[in-house]
Amino acid sequence: MTKSLGIDRSLTRRLIHDPALPILETVSVRGDTNAVITLIGEIDISSADQVRMAVGECLREPQPLSLQIDVSALTFCDCAGIRVLHWARNRALAEQIPIFRISGADARLRRVFALARADELLDACEATTRVID
Repeated sequence: MTKSLGIDRSLTRRLIHDPALPILETVSVRGDTNAVITLIGEIDISSADQVRMAVGECLREPQPLSLQIDVSALTFCDCAGIRVLHWARNRALAEQIPIFRISGADARLRRVFALARADELLDACEATTRVID
């Protein structure tokens, strides 16, 4: 017999699966020369537009010299997440932002990038500063 800890399992399941709760939170910090977007939670097809909006806001005039996306608090990233991160890199390139970085990528996320053959994202992870050609 297992002892109950007084946790209502049905309430826990509702909280975890509540569609009203956001699956991704973006926190943007913009300085004079640097922009950092921290992603917390999950990137999938339902949350990719949040990343696009955050990138767009960070790249408004005056443009920063660098864009860093911190993925250390990311718990899930599927192909839609890879596409939006690739889009962010391309957007920085199009806006002539000289430095694009992805910080905090753990081995699991790097493996996802490698399996997807997202070499540009792997390069952005490995470099402490990545100058976009």
